[in-house]
Amino acid sequence: MKLLDAKDLRVFRKKALSSIVFRDLGNKDPPAALMAEWSGVADHLIASALKIVLKEFEAPPEFCVIALGKLGGRELNYSSDVDLLYIYEGDLEAASKVANRLTRMLDDITEDGFVFRVDNNLRPEGSRGPIVNTVDALERYYEKTGEEWERQALIRARPVAGNAVLGNEFIKRVRPFVFRRYIAVSALKKIRATKLKLEKSASEEGWNNIKLGPGGIREVEFIVQALQMLNGGKIEELRVANIFEVLALLKKHKIISVRKHDDLLEAYTLLRRAENIMQAKDDRQIHTLPSASPEKDELAKKLGFKSQKDFTVKLDKIRHNVQRHFSSIFETSYEKTEILEAMEANISTCKNEEEIIDSLPWFKNHIVKRIQEDDLEGKLSIDDVSERLIILAETIADEALKIGRHKLTRLHGTPRMKDNLSAEMVVVGMGKLGSKEMDYASDLDLIFIYAGDGETDGEKSVTNHEYFTKLAQNVLSVLTLPTRYGRTYSIDAKLRPSGNQGVLVSSIEAFRRYHLREASFWERQALLKTRVVAGDVLLSRKFKAVLDDLIYNQPLPPDIKSQIAALREKTICEKTGGSGYIDVKYGAGGMADFEAIVHLLLFVHGCEDPGVRNLDALHKQHFITDEDYAVLNEAYSVYRKLLSRIRLFVIHPAESIATDADYFQAACTSLGFSDKNALIGKLNNLMRKTREIYLRFLK
Repeated sequence: MKLLDAKDLRVFRKKALSSIVFRDLGNKDPPAALMAEWSGVADHLIASALKIVLKEFEAPPEFCVIALGKLGGRELNYSSDVDLLYIYEGDLEAASKVANRLTRMLDDITEDGFVFRVDNNLRPEGSRGPIVNTVDALERYYEKTGEEWERQALIRARPVAGNAVLGNEFIKRVRPFVFRRYIAVSALKKIRATKLKLEKSASEEGWNNIKLGPGGIREVEFIVQALQMLNGGKIEELRVANIFEVLALLKKHKIISVRKHDDLLEAYTLLRRAENIMQAKDDRQIHTLPSASPEKDELAKKLGFKSQKDFTVKLDKIRHNVQRHFSSIFETSYEKTEILEAMEANISTCKNEEEIIDSLPWFKNHIVKRIQEDDLEGKLSIDDVSERLIILAETIADEALKIGRHKLTRLHGTPRMKDNLSAEMVVVGMGKLGSKEMDYASDLDLIFIYAGDGETDGEKSVTNHEYFTKLAQNVLSVLTLPTRYGRTYSIDAKLRPSGNQGVLVSSIEAFRRYHLREASFWERQALLKTRVVAGDVLLSRKFKAVLDDLIYNQPLPPDIKSQIAALREKTICEKTGGSGYIDVKYGAGGMADFEAIVHLLLFVHGCEDPGVRNLDALHKQHFITDEDYAVLNEAYSVYRKLLSRIRLFVIHPAESIATDADYFQAACTSLGFSDKNALIGKLNNLMRKTREIYLRFLK
């Protein structure tokens, strides 16, 4: 059909969209095919509009329209903006007029509606930059000042209208910028920062926003595009714009596992279809799930689900899968990726849940053995050892949480808040796990926090507190179950509110209320070494904000020094070993003295300045002298190294070290000391100096 004016464009759009939506509601065509067809309609409309505009000029410039975003990937939503970049050759003034005229022809709302909302802000310098650019100017810009998000946006660049030669030249020139032969993994941090910024803009809608919220459409896109940027420089086949196609190629080249591919494809397909069905209703750009129950039922049925509950359960599952895969790429080190992949490989060999549980202690022992071998060969620092042990513990805790949740959801359904949103839980690490200082013999100090009151939506409904109490018990059971390979971990829950006599699980509000009204100061001190180690991302962020408030925003007791000192001196009395022993953990001048000093300084100065919440920051701000900093830094490092090495040779924790024991000599040798007396002398010297600093600060 030949389109001759603005009215023709709008009428054609309505007819084409109605036809595609009708077929979508009938579930007759795959979502990817329908989006590709709708993108083809958009290509035709934009090309037709450009032809109409160019006829208004006696000598029109060479002009090309580049599509970015969903249209560039041939995945256009039913009521989406079109992200357009304009390129010209020739007269700038004429090209600018063409660009502005074309934008109005597509974007203006008339009695016949609009064609497409146009977004030109992905061009260089956004709304401040020229609306049209030459290929040369664009190439210079991207080479010199192009940012990570712009590289990501150009993955989907595609000529859709005008001079094809000009458009293809642009694609050819920017390809080295987009797909570099080598790209630093640090670039992932910038991509993640962009994602967090977008997520923050949707924070009020939270989980209901299926585009920008956790586990939503944008997370799938960022996963895929990050992997394209990391691998596209070497694998040319990955340089395509369509997410569905790229997912298949990532699986083909074994960049992602079959399981990850299937999870991401299932999530992206359902989320994009849900988004399109919502947008088709009133031709509105909407990404938020309806809050009213009748509207949710209507959406669920249009998507082919028997009930709202079935849809919600599926949605929760796929979005948690996306969150997990997003974290595995953007919130990890290389070491974490390696351990996550090893866990995935381990699980793939198991036939059922029971075999997975049975395999966890074997998996832990296997990974710890690899860490120990690298440690003894001098390949790892003490921080490297702790990092790997922490990643391992977090990975296993997360798997235990998934196992427990899957089992309980089958029995009771999904726990929901009073607003019907799914309720989540996080596993919280304290002590050495919380402070990221685990060694080979460390227990896991755990508490469990859930989102809030409500009940599950299954036939055997229970309160959220009952559900999450059972879930926490299941997690602990998985982690501590004796198997032929031993227990996975020993668990210590004494740091939870009210200690061993307290509840195992708290809502986030109950936790906050307890610490504001009832907690002793030593419990506030324990929060300094507390953080989420597994569970929901949104709840994790909320809990971190609660922790910061409880630690740093509450009044300090006037006798803070004496309270910290009293707890410290009690520990010396209860823990110090006899003669012939050196207690580098609880003895005078040991690790506990170091922690008491740092905790005091964190409370006093961290409350005033959020940027002063670790030893290095305290030193930089001159709250601790160069001399004291050097002593404390060296002492703590030596203590940790020694304890870590000793625990390579003895199974049980050994804070009080028997200096005549064979394991002490073995530890000395592995640390490079041929004479154990040299190490004993060093320890005594560091402990004496640390004790002097402690007495100066705390007495």
